[in-house]
Amino acid sequence: MKNFILFLFFCSPILLIGQVNWTGAAGTNDWNTAMNWDSGVVPGMTDAVNIPSSFDVEFTGTSTVKRVKLNGSAQLHVISGTLTIDGATAEEALEQTGSSAGLINDGTIIIQNTTHEG
Repeated sequence: MKNFILFLFFCSPILLIGQVNWTGAAGTNDWNTAMNWDSGVVPGMTDAVNIPSSFDVEFTGTSTVKRVKLNGSAQLHVISGTLTIDGATAEEALEQTGSSAGLINDGTIIIQNTTHEG
């Protein structure tokens, strides 16, 4: 029993933080459609969101995630509501890796509790 508790103590942070990749498999642009994510679940507060190039994702509602990465020509449109990015490094909180990746904010984006690398 003691070994099991130690295992949970040391491994649970690793198990709780994960990358969630947009696939668009549901055929919609809706962030809130679980089947659009490779995990089959809408991202939550411990998830690092990855949106690959060529996808346009539309966000409405309220959600908290660990970080958001837009690759290539990926677009994220916050139509309404509040997207909170909480606890990432300042460099990774909202990262755009392509020159044509973009963010359109017609709602609210909150970036909080960031740290700096190095």
